[in-house]
Amino acid sequence: WCWTANSRNALGALRLHGAIAVWRGSDRRARGLSCRCWRSADRGFDSCNRNIQPNPHPESERIFVPAISTNDLKNGVSLNIDNTLYTVVEFQHVKPGKGGAFVRTKLRNLRTGNMLERTFNAGIKVEQAILDKRDMQFLYKDGDDYVFMDNVTYDQLTIKPVALGDAADYLIENAVAMIASYGDEIVSVEIPPSVELEIAFTEPGMQGDRVSGARKPATLQTGKVIQVPLFVNIGDRVKVDTRTAEYVTRV
Repeated sequence: WCWTANSRNALGALRLHGAIAVWRGSDRRARGLSCRCWRSADRGFDSCNRNIQPNPHPESERIFVPAISTNDLKNGVSLNIDNTLYTVVEFQHVKPGKGGAFVRTKLRNLRTGNMLERTFNAGIKVEQAILDKRDMQFLYKDGDDYVFMDNVTYDQLTIKPVALGDAADYLIENAVAMIASYGDEIVSVEIPPSVELEIAFTEPGMQGDRVSGARKPATLQTGKVIQVPLFVNIGDRVKVDTRTAEYVTRV
């Protein structure tokens, strides 16, 4: 039997021509195995020493890529296609009268936000991107960077503005966002579909203009400029749709 120690120091056994082989050291990158053989009455072994090269692709070093069938695609599933991360926004299973079935999808690039329409044959395997998603609380700005805290572990994470995208326009202290990462890369920051923010500056409000539909620019406490009705004043709190940057109502 050949006993080998993998990276987790767990032992595995491999029959090796009736000899006993011991891996010298627990480093899985060791160059060889040192074997000792003993005489056996029933097998007739002589004492010997030999070097045996380990499997160049041990199971502990194999890379398992998560895959998903196109038949199981649904909204919110993340995919790795040609080293680009996408999330499924829409999908439709199509079974034409002639030819094979297929799945028509609309995908959103997690890094750029661009939309892509792509069709897959039904039943094929595609690589699934397993994202680490965590609720994190925005603490403060450190220069241009944003510092968040994990609500469970209390670990702090600094995120560049480019990774936040438009979400940075609506972040105030203690706001909670869903941070999604792939490996060491922040790929998306999700905030609620609407937030309540204070008007930091706008021209003086005008009474009697509630139904006119007229709009004026207003600067939110985060620095984002939106269009609001004429009756909105400095210090008012308004609800804003973070998906469209549109005023919803005064609160």
